[in-house]
Amino acid sequence: MKRLIGTISVFVAFAVALLFINVWFVASSSACDIGFTVNTFGEQWIEYLLWLFVTPLLVLGFHYTLEAAGYVNT
Repeated sequence: MKRLIGTISVFVAFAVALLFINVWFVASSSACDIGFTVNTFGEQWIEYLLWLFVTPLLVLGFHYTLEAAGYVNT
């Protein structure tokens, strides 16, 4: 289970990093402003609650990954 949580957390962090890199690239390469609307379809609170669950899972997964690699002694 630790290995699965670690793998998922690394994948999610990588996907979020790619998302932000793409947003930055589009914003820097275009002459117009870029804006986010988080409540177009009423999903603001669902996403908020999802991130409340996902963020601790990411931290725990990174801990398990570093522990498996030998960087953390427990």
